[in-house]
Amino acid sequence: MQNKIVLLVLLYFPYLSFAQIGMPGSVERMQISELGLKTSSSNEAVFLDHPRAHILTKLGTPNSIEDYYYEMDELMAERFIYNTNYVFVSNDKLDAFELTDNSLSVSYRGKSIKVGDHYNEVSEMYVYADNYKGPNFYAIKLFHEEVEQDGKMLIVHFNSSTNLITKILLHEL
Repeated sequence: MQNKIVLLVLLYFPYLSFAQIGMPGSVERMQISELGLKTSSSNEAVFLDHPRAHILTKLGTPNSIEDYYYEMDELMAERFIYNTNYVFVSNDKLDAFELTDNSLSVSYRGKSIKVGDHYNEVSEMYVYADNYKGPNFYAIKLFHEEVEQDGKMLIVHFNSSTNLITKILLHEL
């Protein structure tokens, strides 16, 4: 029995372990209000909570728009499809995204990352205590300025062989 437990722990360890990046005790937090989404041809970003009309102005007309249902929140939203990227709009505001090609990028305080960049670009964009690195992803916890418990998670997947970013997601915590 003890051998089975040890074997299970060893098999699941790579999936359960995260290495914290940054300096312990750092008080700097990545702010949701400063995280933007932009096209490869523009320096102007659309930020979370910007209205639907502003998204369409800054990112352009999507290839298609679909209705999308958030099961956990029991909320209807829209999913804008730009090439292979998804931009989610709920309550008439930018809410989340899933980027799988380099036509859209994520910006923060003048730096940006996109699919196809080297994963080191993530740490150049932001390195503080709320970052975690797994075997093939970074997870960065985002905060609202005044709310300690509220936030979202920016997840950046990369290919562990090439070290190139393959997907960038923004989700609720």
